[in-house]
Amino acid sequence: MTTRIARRGFTVLELMVVLGIMLTLAGMALPATLPALRRARVTGAASDIASCWSQARVLAMSRRPSSDGALAGRHYGMIIVQRAGQPTWAGVIYAKDDLATLAGDPEAALLRPDPAAAPDAGSNRPTVRKIFAASAVVASGTSASMGSGDQVLAIYAQYGTGMPVAPADVAAGQGFRAAPSALGMPQAEGDPRPALAEALRVQTADYREAPRHGAATRVAICHVGVTLLEDL
Repeated sequence: MTTRIARRGFTVLELMVVLGIMLTLAGMALPATLPALRRARVTGAASDIASCWSQARVLAMSRRPSSDGALAGRHYGMIIVQRAGQPTWAGVIYAKDDLATLAGDPEAALLRPDPAAAPDAGSNRPTVRKIFAASAVVASGTSASMGSGDQVLAIYAQYGTGMPVAPADVAAGQGFRAAPSALGMPQAEGDPRPALAEALRVQTADYREAPRHGAATRVAICHVGVTLLEDL
């Protein structure tokens, strides 16, 4: 004679109790988790900006200007592009254009494996292009927010020294002069301390309306090529 042992499973009531406990714990953890997620997105975007500038500076310091007719005059640099309704992104550029020209077609200025080839060639994709989280936006020190429309910020690195050069100077074929203060440049040349009040500010989209519930950090680029991050 075979003896069958009855197996008792969970009742609906027990499952509801367990589910209620899990939801309660999740509700308690959510307020602490959201600020951390916002902070991580902002920090990640700020680090991407720092990384792009560092890579552009290393390339400028380790390579010589091209003598090729199509590439002559081009400099390595960094660009930050923000379009309404699209994620902000940063990348390393290899161009000689001023800010207005860069803003017209920033993707065409991005550094690619073959700079002389067409940008849309199959394998000729941008070497460095970092897309930020959708909630991360960039503001300059002279504007409340870059999120109100199409905005582009760019800076080049001088060959040999890696020092920042303004796009207008590169386009004009001129030497080193102070880059835009919106990138955190110090007011006086030779002063390595950035003017953080004029630095880039990476923030969540809701930071301006509700600072306590958002997240923000500053990025400053010095004459000596150092990028500083400061939490707000």
